[in-house]
Amino acid sequence: MNIKKLSVVVLVIAMVAMFGTMLLASTAKAAVNVPQISRDLDVGFTGDDVKGLQKFLNSNGYTVVATGPGSLGNETTMFGNATKAALVKFQSANGLVATGILKSDTRALLAKLLAPVTVTTNASTPSTVTPSSVSTLTSEVQALKTLVATLQTQIKALQTKQTQLEALVGKDNSGSSSSSGSSSNSSAILISSIKVNALGDEGGIDEGDTIVVTFNKVINSESINEDLSAGSYVKNVDSDEVGGVSVDEDGILTITDIASFDVGDIDDSTDFTVKLSLNTTGKILTITLSGGSQMDIDESFGTAKQIGGQVDDEEGDITMKSASISKPTGSFGESVDEDEDPPTISSIKVSDGGDEAGINKGDKIVITFNEAIDPESINSDLEKGSYVDVDSDEIGGVIVDEDGILTITDIASFDVGDIDGSTEFEAQVALNSTGKILTITLTNGEEMTTDEDFGDAKQIGGTIIDENENEMDDDSSISDPSGTFGS
Repeated sequence: MNIKKLSVVVLVIAMVAMFGTMLLASTAKAAVNVPQISRDLDVGFTGDDVKGLQKFLNSNGYTVVATGPGSLGNETTMFGNATKAALVKFQSANGLVATGILKSDTRALLAKLLAPVTVTTNASTPSTVTPSSVSTLTSEVQALKTLVATLQTQIKALQTKQTQLEALVGKDNSGSSSSSGSSSNSSAILISSIKVNALGDEGGIDEGDTIVVTFNKVINSESINEDLSAGSYVKNVDSDEVGGVSVDEDGILTITDIASFDVGDIDDSTDFTVKLSLNTTGKILTITLSGGSQMDIDESFGTAKQIGGQVDDEEGDITMKSASISKPTGSFGESVDEDEDPPTISSIKVSDGGDEAGINKGDKIVITFNEAIDPESINSDLEKGSYVDVDSDEIGGVIVDEDGILTITDIASFDVGDIDGSTEFEAQVALNSTGKILTITLTNGEEMTTDEDFGDAKQIGGTIIDENENEMDDDSSISDPSGTFGS
């Protein structure tokens, strides 16, 4: 069956299911027992009244979900995004303000719709609905429900088949991957861990320190910041914005709308602007303090809490409040995890890419590290698989002095041999997708001749860090460079 024909089949079955759902909406009230709802309901609320609301919506054509928890016959006590979306449809269809929040106007309409009905056969003679007629109607409604559920299952199967066919013919299928391996709508989003790292200039909490929050599921980056996406970052997030950081006088550090924890005794309070980075998996949020007053603490971590109602996942499920997450690990006062080895330079290789012999524009210096490094330790705009342009005095820039020492600013240096004069080069700094190979291409500077007697290679510490925040040390024993600039 080709894609066009398959699309028509999906459309026909969907129309049948839609008409069945509309018929259910006109008949199901007699078969549904919905408890009295006496309070406002919104995302995050739980209770039997939520379950009753889901039953009403599912039975009247406003489907919460097609299958699984919250579907017809599988209603839950949890008011989630799916319930909210179904309630929006009901409110829109009945002339109410469609907020997805159950307030007094919606409760009044529900009470009216669910009130006992007297059936009349003419203007003056009432007729009683007998138990047998209710039983017959209930049976018919149940049969129709089964038919609609079957059609909905068939639609889902056919849509999956269509997706597979589209992928085979090269169509864009980026947004329709199978969800068979994903968690259900009822799965909670939880913070798996919080780790702090001291990368600032002083002890205590200060600029440069990081707080790494790991979630158990892939999160929707836009629920944190509309400019954030997996594998990217946003800067200058204020303390009152989602992900911003504040510390109060009681020693409670709050990551706005995400989490809070006790950092111990503290003498003051402060607010921090931050940089938010989300890794490529969409599960690890790194919060780097970028502005605020340094705070001394005793680091008696405890009382960690997850703040609900803001961060959601790819299915629209929102984090719930939780006081049971583990307390943070790490330290705001130590810069290196002594149990882990710092990164080192495995090799340096030079290659000719310029128009003339000697060191000139177009030549390259390739540095290989023994493990993946954090690209932001080189440049805040650098990412794996990308590049940035830098001046000679910036990290990754290149300077050659009169003694023939070529220095890659804050990374490494080596002797290139006899040379006349000195010069500085602007450079393009590129990091490969593994995060281990840094390529420095000279882009601007005066051409220099050298006898290329390479030697005295040194690793410069204090700048490059790995993905576990370990900082590279000074080392004068790395191997001399290989390759040639043009000899």
